[in-house]
Amino acid sequence: MENTGVEKVKLFYDYLKQVAAVSTGSTLLIVAFLEKLFINPRWKWLVVVALICFIVTIALSLIPQFVLLDSFDPETEQYQPFGAIGFLAMSGIFIIGIVSLVVFGLRNFL
Repeated sequence: MENTGVEKVKLFYDYLKQVAAVSTGSTLLIVAFLEKLFINPRWKWLVVVALICFIVTIALSLIPQFVLLDSFDPETEQYQPFGAIGFLAMSGIFIIGIVSLVVFGLRNFL
């Protein structure tokens, strides 16, 4: 049976990869389609907030990925624990980015 601590770390690592992928895709889509979707957009600052949030989210998801890669202890076959502050910051900033885009879209479509 596999160690539950190792399994949790694998799931967390996969979560970090997915958040980084979604943030990267969101950033690329915003840059590619913003001028095509909105001719004269209002509240442009929300797009700037969203882009900054997604870029920070990418950085905050990559850092723990590198830490996880380096924190495996082969003697105990477990990962060394690290704090959840970065995880909470990453999740909060990601949500702020999504909310910014939703508000921007609603403001410009309505």
